[in-house]
Amino acid sequence: MLKNRIGEYIVRYTVATLGLVFIAIGVALSIKSDLGTIFGLVGDYLHGNYKKVSKTSLLLIIGSLLYLLNPMDIVPDFLIVILQ
Repeated sequence: MLKNRIGEYIVRYTVATLGLVFIAIGVALSIKSDLGTIFGLVGDYLHGNYKKVSKTSLLLIIGSLLYLLNPMDIVPDFLIVILQ
């Protein structure tokens, strides 16, 4: 009886863990696809192939990418605590 319950728990949590792994993989692939699209848009704009995007939008996109790829915060967290 106890062996069956332990086996059921193991199966249940293994399936749940695998489900979370597949969700994480799907999210990562979606982000990779979106980043590819964004880099393509910026590249096409810089090469003159696509000019329908405003300069403000382009600057926001580039700023967001730099913030995402930057390992350091633009505004360090300790400054926020000091300013409060």
